[in-house]
Amino acid sequence: MKITVLETCAYTPRELSDALCEILESDNTETLSNKLANLGGKALVDALELIENDKAIFVPQNHEEATFTKMLEKKKSYIKFELSARRCLNKIRAYNTNPVAKMVIDDVSYDTANNSKP
Repeated sequence: MKITVLETCAYTPRELSDALCEILESDNTETLSNKLANLGGKALVDALELIENDKAIFVPQNHEEATFTKMLEKKKSYIKFELSARRCLNKIRAYNTNPVAKMVIDDVSYDTANNSKP
């Protein structure tokens, strides 16, 4: 097993088959966050055991292969109905539960969490 060093932190990926996380159509930001938190907790335990047993292999992060995701911005939470239904649904899933996706119909803004005016 390898440990990827991220600046001053260490991350140990579990066996690839154990580290996979199925993303369901019903998943949203909250449910996916919970799934990934569970995987991260298990990976942390594995990393600590490897370090404790002097079996850890430290590999510096390749910054060219690293990815970065920007914070979700509330101003981008409005649904554009000219996009495909899939993209609209994915925006609702991404902006659930905070911030929530919004839509404008007949110049009235609605919030998708409870179908009411924000």
